[in-house]
Amino acid sequence: MRVRSILAWLLLVLLILFGQSTAGITAHFACEHAGLTVTDLPCLTPLVVPFLIPSLIGIGVGVLLMGAGRRERLLRVSVVAIPALLALDVGGAFLAWRYDGIDAIGTPRTAGTPLFVEEFEDATRPRLEVRATAAQTLAYAQGGYQVRGSGGARTAPFVALPGRYAHTTMTVEARLVGPSENRAIVLGCRHPLSNAVDGYRLVVAPALQQYSVLQWDDGRATPLLEPQISSAIRSGDESNRLSLTCAGARISVTINDVPVADVSLSEAGDVALFSGGRLSIGVIAADEAEVEARFDRLSVTQAPT
Repeated sequence: MRVRSILAWLLLVLLILFGQSTAGITAHFACEHAGLTVTDLPCLTPLVVPFLIPSLIGIGVGVLLMGAGRRERLLRVSVVAIPALLALDVGGAFLAWRYDGIDAIGTPRTAGTPLFVEEFEDATRPRLEVRATAAQTLAYAQGGYQVRGSGGARTAPFVALPGRYAHTTMTVEARLVGPSENRAIVLGCRHPLSNAVDGYRLVVAPALQQYSVLQWDDGRATPLLEPQISSAIRSGDESNRLSLTCAGARISVTINDVPVADVSLSEAGDVALFSGGRLSIGVIAADEAEVEARFDRLSVTQAPT
């Protein structure tokens, strides 16, 4: 009898642990995958609540049976409840891994539909990452978004937008702060979730009035469009309105409302390499130099394919 009592207590503990982990695992994957925190209700509500309810029911039934001294019935219930909660753990993790609070992959939308907009007006409710270390600063500052750090190719400061996207136009106003020589503003698209470096990038160097499009794969950069000069780029520390469209098998660039580039990925043989992923903004500099930029009026809209 003592063995059955101990077993019943162990099963109750397992019910509680599996019940908590069901919601916890789902919340972790869903929110982290979306670039959000576990306090963001848009991230939590669609997935966590449906998994949390059966978990709480399982815990409640276990506690009631144990409190009523019905250990035999608890043993029988646990035989079904524990595998069921374990299945919820696995199912929740799988579904959450494929879910984003903002997910424009596989969801039909009309071209021009806003997917993400940030004006950087409220520093108390940041929608992009905020971080301050000796090496890097990401902050809401003076009505814009500050990105500062040492700008080597592998250590360049950047921030990923929340969500995953497939066919989008990202537009932002950007300017360098301080020296602009050997420094550039970078917009990225289709970064794999497992590797924030890889993907496609627009690099704009205001001091040279120059831009280029690169593909990063396995940490190596390949030019899709060699550096080009454009008088549409405002030099020095003036603000430039940059638009990067990654849609279907094409990447196009508009600078200060002037179309300057249209790259065919199918001609480059890379159409299936990065079909969707994260978006990013950041800066880069030669020789690991300090670099800083301000971003404002950031928007992401659905692009036609």
